Amino acid sequence: MLSFATEFPVEADRTTVDFLQAMVTWISGSPHTGLSAEMLRDLLQKDEAHVENGKEKVQSLLATSPDVDLAGIRYSRHDNDLEWLTTVVFSRTSSDAWVGVRVECESQHAAARYTFTLPKSGSDWRGGLNAASDIGRLLF
Repeated sequence: MLSFATEFPVEADRTTVDFLQAMVTWISGSPHTGLSAEMLRDLLQKDEAHVENGKEKVQSLLATSPDVDLAGIRYSRHDNDLEWLTTVVFSRTSSDAWVGVRVECESQHAAARYTFTLPKSGSDWRGGLNAASDIGRLLF
């Protein structure tokens, strides 16, 4: 599995509506999606929504209280033998706001997983030295 995750601050006056509108624009604007902004309108109108179209699925969740506003989107797409999963969350309190993003790609086919052979004993080529660089070279 490959993954990437990050978090970053956003302006504290941003709202869950701003966040959800940005997610609709981002998803529907991608050249890799079959989901239109019209298909995703439920994300803007409901506290909990689910949209599915062929190999793509979007789920959203929204929660608001006097102290905090929260929203999250989970977008998944099956592309050949790969499953792409993107989770984006938004949190806003009275003093700050931030967005967290996680992107994962998982192979659904066992043969696509990483396999490699490393030296096994001191008499093998390089005696197993620099195994980390061998792994890094093979994976990246």
